[in-house]
Amino acid sequence: MEINLMELEPRHAHDLLTSAIIPRPIAWVSSINKAGQTNLALFPGF
Repeated sequence: MEINLMELEPRHAHDLLTSAIIPRPIAWVSSINKAGQTNLALFPGF
């Protein structure tokens, strides 16, 4: 896939580059149910 930034409005080009370059925070969420089973889930930031 190729994206020509010159064809985009400046704001759209900025948003695209920012979302591609800046790392997003992530969270690990864990839980334990009544039976003692554990669960771990990854939630990416948006």
